[in-house]
Amino acid sequence: MRVRLASILFLALAAGCHPSAGSAPRPVSEPVGANVERAFYDVSGGSVGELLASLKQHAPAATQTDSNFARTTWSLTWDGEWAPAAGDSLCAVTTSKVRLESRMALPRWRPSAGTSGGLSTDWSKFVRNLVGHENGHLATAVDAAREVEQGLGRLRGPCGAMHARAQAAIDSIVASFRLVDQEYDRRTGFGALQGAVWPPRTSPSLRIPGPEEAVRARPNPAPGTPP
Repeated sequence: MRVRLASILFLALAAGCHPSAGSAPRPVSEPVGANVERAFYDVSGGSVGELLASLKQHAPAATQTDSNFARTTWSLTWDGEWAPAAGDSLCAVTTSKVRLESRMALPRWRPSAGTSGGLSTDWSKFVRNLVGHENGHLATAVDAAREVEQGLGRLRGPCGAMHARAQAAIDSIVASFRLVDQEYDRRTGFGALQGAVWPPRTSPSLRIPGPEEAVRARPNPAPGTPP
């Protein structure tokens, strides 16, 4: 039997907002086994404001959202077989293998000659923190893949019901990891508390955009994926 899960979408919001009290979560390193493909969309500008305008112009097509500057998607494919267990009327899984495929959409800026070194530094930090937030979603995906492989590997039941049981088990695991990712976004302020913020906070006097300027858009669901 082979089961393919629909893509599950997770997003980072890269827009200014006030950090909450408490220690800020640190950006995450890329987890082993993420199998991630990075897709870049180009932005341009010679100032903080011009880069922000370019991000707002080009990000929607790249991320397929209204206002998010990065997007991570992942899908799991489970390949498994089962057979009657020796001396038992039930079937048990004999092979279980999961493949994780992920994709991360990110902005890319190539500064022109004469660009302020401070602007380049701020941009590099922003992208590094943005990737660090997205890596947190990849870590969830890796955990989900591991849980599916282990959970399906232990599956037993009436032979005629194994397909339905496998699908139900996968659906349950995926649903639980969706909640993990929702909590991760809440805890990190959609990446803002990890420094995934543009305009950058380079000085105490820098104006922080208000709530009306930091729109937290919901992801567009993949075709055929229930809301």
